[in-house]
Amino acid sequence: WSAEATHWVLYAIMLAMPLSGWIIVSHSAYNIPTLYFGLFEIPHLSGLDLGYAKKQIEQAAHLFHELLAFSACGLIALHAGAALRHHFILKDTVLRRMLPKFGKGNDL
Repeated sequence: WSAEATHWVLYAIMLAMPLSGWIIVSHSAYNIPTLYFGLFEIPHLSGLDLGYAKKQIEQAAHLFHELLAFSACGLIALHAGAALRHHFILKDTVLRRMLPKFGKGNDL
């Protein structure tokens, strides 16, 4: 169950990080445009103020964004470590199932 939970948390982080980044640039004093792969501009979010100053919202979103980044790094390391543990210690086929086929007779 821990592998599945880790996957779901990683998916949640992959959704939350861009959203928190969007909130940061939307409330930044620098008025940075949000570009989608350089193809078009995404409008800034508005209506999130709820009586707070833009700077407070930007700081809170920035802190959340940083926490998500560090959490993602930790979970990715944990995920890779678990795959290596399965391969080298438990000697099962978990890592083989994740990697692409390199040709006949290429055992890891």
